[in-house]
Amino acid sequence: MNFNIYLDDETGRQLAAAAEQAGESRNALIRKALCNLYRLLCVISLEQCNRNNT
Repeated sequence: MNFNIYLDDETGRQLAAAAEQAGESRNALIRKALCNLYRLLCVISLEQCNRNNT
């Protein structure tokens, strides 16, 4: 799946620097960040569900 995101200049520079330091592409870092965010949201949702069932 392809889509475009638009970043402000400072965020773009920070992303480029982080990608260079990690030896990854900017797109790879964004994919990993989104994957980690999704996993975190799933954990939070599960914890809330467990609290509601106790």
